[in-house]
Amino acid sequence: MKRIFGIVCVAFILLVTGCSNTINKNPIDSTVDEKFMVYSIPWGELWEDVKDKELLKEAKVIADDGNRFAVKIEEAEFLKVKGKMVLHFSVSENSFPNLGLIKVYFGYDDKDEKALLEQGKKLYGKRKEFFLDKNGIENPLNPSAWYSEESIDENLTEKERAYFLKILKERSVEETRADAIMRGPLVVISVHEDRNMIEISGDNAAKVKNLRNAVQK
Repeated sequence: MKRIFGIVCVAFILLVTGCSNTINKNPIDSTVDEKFMVYSIPWGELWEDVKDKELLKEAKVIADDGNRFAVKIEEAEFLKVKGKMVLHFSVSENSFPNLGLIKVYFGYDDKDEKALLEQGKKLYGKRKEFFLDKNGIENPLNPSAWYSEESIDENLTEKERAYFLKILKERSVEETRADAIMRGPLVVISVHEDRNMIEISGDNAAKVKNLRNAVQK
């Protein structure tokens, strides 16, 4: 039985053992369906704004270097399976609009993998090897994943889109790359079966939230 999984967050590796996440109702200020959120926490939220949630009161800080902030929850749940969870927040202003909660990592016990994948299939459907963008182009997903149907581009107003493209241009992002970024799903849930780990990437949803807030100010 595999009981160790590795989590790589930029420059740190976390080794833990365990097995779960419960999806709650009535999300606030969210850009995606709640089934693509973790514990009803909107992507892009700052740690300071969510740290008092009951679930997070026992969370332990495992990284804080000015660029990223991460906390570990020893007893968490995802897809009705119990395990350990890491929440990764981007905190550097230079990362805007990629700020706040952007990723969640969930480690589970090998014996629970079948039940977890079955529950995921019920909730999200079959895992995909790629996602189709609005142009019908197949964009590979490795490993296979579940993802939200909404893209960044579909969730931005013209003003927000222009603002984001301006930021990308100032950072020397090529037009083709910028276009690919705009077409990306808001949330991707990747299953790393070899590591007994699920990676929930909500960075695109965080971008939309932060762009929206910035333009509205």
